[in-house]
Amino acid sequence: MHLGCHDIPHRETPLHLAIRLNDSFTARTLIVIGADVSLHNASEWNPLQEVVCRCSSKIAFSYPSTPPPFRLV
Repeated sequence: MHLGCHDIPHRETPLHLAIRLNDSFTARTLIVIGADVSLHNASEWNPLQEVVCRCSSKIAFSYPSTPPPFRLV
């Protein structure tokens, strides 16, 4: 599975889903291995906005302080 892929109905990425399920281990792992934290779902929310809305402090502290470098595909 590509880390930036979206499910069809709601455009959720694996990171969005981990946050929604409050799975801090999976969210941290996805961030560490390079999940794109800037992708938006169908509601136009990126994963960080989901974290803030859900008050998920364990996940929030996993976010990199600077965005990851751009990757050429």
